[in-house]
Amino acid sequence: MSNNIVFSGSLIFLTLADVFQLLGGNNCTGTLTLRSQYSADKGVVHFIDGHPINAFMGKLKGLDAVYALFGWTDGTYDFAESDLTGVEHVIKKSMMEIVLDALRLVDDGGIALVGSGPVTPEEGEEAGAGGAKADFLQPIKGPNVDYRYVRIEENYSAGATIVKEGNHGKWLWVIADGTVKIIKETPKGAITLARLGEGCFIGTIRSFLYGAYERSATVIAEDNVQLCLLDAEALNQEYSSLSEDFKKILLSLDNRFRMININAIQAHVGEYSRELPQDKVVENQFHNNTEFYIIREGTAEIIG
Repeated sequence: MSNNIVFSGSLIFLTLADVFQLLGGNNCTGTLTLRSQYSADKGVVHFIDGHPINAFMGKLKGLDAVYALFGWTDGTYDFAESDLTGVEHVIKKSMMEIVLDALRLVDDGGIALVGSGPVTPEEGEEAGAGGAKADFLQPIKGPNVDYRYVRIEENYSAGATIVKEGNHGKWLWVIADGTVKIIKETPKGAITLARLGEGCFIGTIRSFLYGAYERSATVIAEDNVQLCLLDAEALNQEYSSLSEDFKKILLSLDNRFRMININAIQAHVGEYSRELPQDKVVENQFHNNTEFYIIREGTAEIIG
């Protein structure tokens, strides 16, 4: 029996439905193995000519095992080409029938979602000292999607983990439909930093400037979400054509955004102890000024 792994990946970036369709479209024969830190059991699905013929996960077998695996929102997979002579053929449904049935069961709550540990869309509502709840009733909306920069469209089911905090990646998306939650783990539990809707970006300018950087938060789909994966090379080329001053403005805004999140997290865990300056006066000349300034020396505090 041969055991040649021909491709592998993460369920965060390619869902099991996509993997099944990839194997089916290429008439693959071999074994798909799935693993997740959130499951004690690994999943195994055998394919002949692109059709699943048997599967195992813990005590589950056949279709029951396949359907359970469609609930995995976080994990890894690898497919090895192999001779499956002697493997029992117990699954009679076609690949497409299985995918459609599984996605329907996920939407209806018939399949338990596995992934992301304690971080769920319902968590992270408590924010700030004293137990004050964050007001995220309305998601932030962005401008219309500019499809000139879209490479492919990706779909995620409600509850799916799109980005996992601590993982590395250089992908930048824009939300075409649906709502996501940005969740950050802290020593005192998860905190929701934002709810993002249509037109908002997942990822920052760092995504195409610094390569595969570490993701600083988890992104979870609140409902069925359609994302547009952006062409990082095209964005980088356009960024390169900007003036050096405007590049500095964009990087400055990105750094300020990151610091706002850090301060919010510190306040949530009770570590933000800085007091507002009482003996400093904001110059009145800036009150109604529409000019744009850059700090060349010293520091300034923006207080709200």
